[in-house]
Amino acid sequence: MEKFLENLESQLSILDESERKRIIKRYQSELEEKIKDGMSEKEAVQSLGSMESIINSIYKEYHLNEQYSKEKTSLGGKLNDILKSCAVFLSDTCAEIAYYVTHVSNKSLEVFFEVFLKILLLVIVFLILKLPFLLLENLCYFLFDFLFYPFDSILAILSEFIIGVIYLMLCISLSIYMFKGYAKIEKKEEKKKEIRREPIKSSKEARNYAFIILKVILYIVVIIPLILLSIAFLILTVLAFFLVYKGVNIIGLAVLLIGILFLTVLATTYITDALDNRSRSHTLALAVAIIALISGGILLVDNIMNFSYFKTLEESSFQPIVESITVDIDKELEVINFHGDVEFVLDNEIENEKVILELEYYDSLYDVQIEKDSSSMFIFTIRDDFEIGNLHYLYNHGLEDLKSGKVYDYRNLNTVNMKIYGNEATQKLLNIR
Repeated sequence: MEKFLENLESQLSILDESERKRIIKRYQSELEEKIKDGMSEKEAVQSLGSMESIINSIYKEYHLNEQYSKEKTSLGGKLNDILKSCAVFLSDTCAEIAYYVTHVSNKSLEVFFEVFLKILLLVIVFLILKLPFLLLENLCYFLFDFLFYPFDSILAILSEFIIGVIYLMLCISLSIYMFKGYAKIEKKEEKKKEIRREPIKSSKEARNYAFIILKVILYIVVIIPLILLSIAFLILTVLAFFLVYKGVNIIGLAVLLIGILFLTVLATTYITDALDNRSRSHTLALAVAIIALISGGILLVDNIMNFSYFKTLEESSFQPIVESITVDIDKELEVINFHGDVEFVLDNEIENEKVILELEYYDSLYDVQIEKDSSSMFIFTIRDDFEIGNLHYLYNHGLEDLKSGKVYDYRNLNTVNMKIYGNEATQKLLNIR
């Protein structure tokens, strides 16, 4: 009935406030009489006819033009309704906030300080607990960097993610343990006392908007990052299985990525279910995630141990070229090679003040640059502009090494190993660094 009367009043915005109140009071009295005679509220409202017919009869009663009323409603009336709705919404929201703040603050001062001290204690405990997890992260990073290069970066990210999830779950568990008693006490008190809320001006619309705002914030802060993380792990999983298909023995990494993918999807599902007030069982998916994490981790360690690691590129699929360059040396010169070794080879058959530079480098990826001024000669490599040929070269040769179970120090791909051939007189002019 109240909803009907509110709707009716909003439709009569073109009338004066006194006239609207008189009409509303008249229809309210009529509805109350019908309810007293045994009708339900719904039946009483329906007996008055449709809202359109009621409005039309009121317009005729006040000799109003229907077109005028529409124009009035669409301009000033509608603006007034919008402003009034905003005011009502703000008033309702403030009333709701005031009620809940008052409800919480009605607890005793002792309980308030107890909760405050527990929160402070939890923060201190969380900070202390973080220390061993940080040490564990650094230890894993050190071990991976020392033992499993070039897979150290991937393994470090995975270990950091797993350690972070364990730390987060531990913090959540401690928080629930510390404060779960208050929820039980509050429920018992409400059952015993059957506390009744004082009637305040409130509407479901205000609560719904507040809940919608909260859901939007949670979706932006939590759900969307989790979805993006799931997509990233899905791509990594597909790439891992593609490498397995190509013959690279990293099945452990692929299974581990499946476990992490299931874990991120499950976390997203649990949170969305809680926001939508749904209760579903994900026991099977959780069991698959745990099994994949454990078995994938064990297999990954075994896969890594079966690879052979080399500090050089001598036996790899990447093969360098050798290029010779003749350079004139007429005075003392400092030779600096930024990306490799320099060796002087004595050859007295070479003319005075001339040297032959023999450069060994990987020309498919890098070019050699030699800059010479009055006192120095610098040798360094520069990366070729990106071309599909570079990617093709890296993919084929790197994949070939991985398929054979060998991993080399690919950082040496940008090195230039140089031999300088010259006679004794020219050698005295060179200061090699």
